[in-house]
Amino acid sequence: MAFRARLKTLIFSLLPTLFFLIAVEGALRVSDGLRGVKPGELPDPRNHLGYRDREVDERQLRGKKVIVVAGDSFAEGAGIADTRDRFSDRLQEKLGGAYRVLNVSRGGWDTRAEYVALKAYPFRPDTLILSYYLNDIDSVAMERGLSYWVGKPGDPPSFVRHFLQGIKRWSRLAALVARALPQEARRRYADYVGRAYRDPAIWKAHQADLDRIVAFAKEKRSPLIAVLFPILVDLELSEPILERLRGYFTKRGVPFVDVAALVRDLPVRERIVSIDDPHPSVLVHRRVAEALAAMLEQPVPHAGGLE
Repeated sequence: MAFRARLKTLIFSLLPTLFFLIAVEGALRVSDGLRGVKPGELPDPRNHLGYRDREVDERQLRGKKVIVVAGDSFAEGAGIADTRDRFSDRLQEKLGGAYRVLNVSRGGWDTRAEYVALKAYPFRPDTLILSYYLNDIDSVAMERGLSYWVGKPGDPPSFVRHFLQGIKRWSRLAALVARALPQEARRRYADYVGRAYRDPAIWKAHQADLDRIVAFAKEKRSPLIAVLFPILVDLELSEPILERLRGYFTKRGVPFVDVAALVRDLPVRERIVSIDDPHPSVLVHRRVAEALAAMLEQPVPHAGGLE
């Protein structure tokens, strides 16, 4: 009887905490719903070319300056409910009817995939915008045998990590708590990416991939602009990698939008879609579009000194 009494007391003492956690979870889900869609959701239909963009044909492009935005999920607008809030669509709005901004992006792409897509794309860009995120080096790094997860003494078993990751993906509250705690996983990933960029062989191979896009722009006589996205939840961890990328694009004569500088004044919660979706927020997309529009007010030099 004493055990049952203690158990009953324990259950009733925990109920207020349980109801509080449920209420907080519900509030966070409502907040996320107001700010965007669920992580990875892309509700808009795709055009006949397979891109999350409006339909386009040669007739619509006659007499217009064509700007092509190539990239991965950042440019595609992952987590952004309305495509009109993406930086490519915002740029279209700012430039007006004399321009047509086309989005050639897909989540999961890296630099190699973007080059293949550009080669196959049927419309020539008058200006090419490359949306770049730090994980664009992943495929080269993995080819060279660099692994993201390197176990350390005291690490929990893999099934425990997977269980906790599942909870974090399901619960907005768990994701928020995880983000507030020391970000070991984030630091491990930043360390992995940093090692990839510091490895001479990997960096050389990745530069060759980037050079193909630079050469493509030169071949099409299309000025090239890069948009450099950092790890939005930790600008400090991104900085050494961004410095290398700035050097690369500067050496190639490619102007770039440094997104880290654009968002440094924002708290993390305003940089990202939601607590469990670290893609750029609507506000960040807007700032990128403004920076691109300002850059396009002046003639953009051709990459590699091509006149």
